[in-house]
Amino acid sequence: MGPGAWSKLFAAALLTLLLLCLAGCGGEEPITFTRENYEELIANPTAYDGANVDIVGRVTVVESDEDGVYFHMFADPANDAWPTIVVVPDPSLEVAELDYVRVGGVVRPEQMLPESMSGFTEEPIVVASSVAPVEPPPG
Repeated sequence: MGPGAWSKLFAAALLTLLLLCLAGCGGEEPITFTRENYEELIANPTAYDGANVDIVGRVTVVESDEDGVYFHMFADPANDAWPTIVVVPDPSLEVAELDYVRVGGVVRPEQMLPESMSGFTEEPIVVASSVAPVEPPPG
């Protein structure tokens, strides 16, 4: 093989490697935060924009307006820990303080909140696609 053939072979191998790397970069599933890893979200909520959430918590504050329902909950209710703001773009949702709910949704740190919720600045904000009542844990 001559020097030109080696260059062409090297270029083809490099191109193939690059294409394989690019193909492997896409399609990664977003992380889902549950009870097992929720502390990671609490530690740095802005780092996980777009991550999924599936968590049970106890509601502590509820506000609503014509655009939706907004509530604060503890995702670790036994310890009054893991505070979370939930935005529900459905003003007809009925939820009350001390309710236990399962929330499914997406982390959106830049989500606008009503003025009444402006005191909550450090908590993760979850835009809920589902909110369902659940039984309180025993004890």
